[in-house]
Amino acid sequence: MWHANNAGEYDNDGYHLRGKVTTNAQGFYSIETIKPGKYLNGAQYRPSHIHFKITPPNFPTVTTQLYFAGDTSIEQDAAASITTGPYDATHRIIELTDDGTGVLEGTWDIAVSGEGIVGSSDIHLDKGIIYAANPNPFTKELAINFGVFQASEVSLLVFDMQGREVATLERQHRTPEKYNATWIPDAKLPNGYYFIALKINAIQVHYLKVKFERQASPYGQ
Repeated sequence: MWHANNAGEYDNDGYHLRGKVTTNAQGFYSIETIKPGKYLNGAQYRPSHIHFKITPPNFPTVTTQLYFAGDTSIEQDAAASITTGPYDATHRIIELTDDGTGVLEGTWDIAVSGEGIVGSSDIHLDKGIIYAANPNPFTKELAINFGVFQASEVSLLVFDMQGREVATLERQHRTPEKYNATWIPDAKLPNGYYFIALKINAIQVHYLKVKFERQASPYGQ
């Protein structure tokens, strides 16, 4: 992936604001960077965007771009404004939300079919979804709200950034309904980012990223 700096300029000599990420065993990935600036393309500014080259194992590379909701330059942009056909940008325009500290966060799911075709995933729409995980960040316990849309074997699991399962919150047969779960991290679990993953009949259909920040003891160690 690569993108411009906040002035809309690319580093064409080195590797500033360029990087390569491999997903973990669960298919999770995460990047932390700045929001790219805009630059003139003829008479119009291109919307803020991040370039991606996505390479599924043993399949050709797909090159695409990610945009951000609310960008006033999207409507006039020749690429970002396409809403039909193979270059439809609709699912490549994501919402950004402030985490309360001025950091913007967004989620973009990349789905790869058995034929190596890359697209955006709506698999959760008819199977199940995690509605919310609050508070986020959290210090002691996390309340999770999720829904099951068909009678299924349901698992609600927690993974670390390396794809290791660190907690099982749910593993049983469920009927269509809304459910709640609570995660109280193990005392030895380190601070950091974790993924809450919902599996329906062993298929991972949805996930949310959360941040665990254990409160320091006022008395020290």
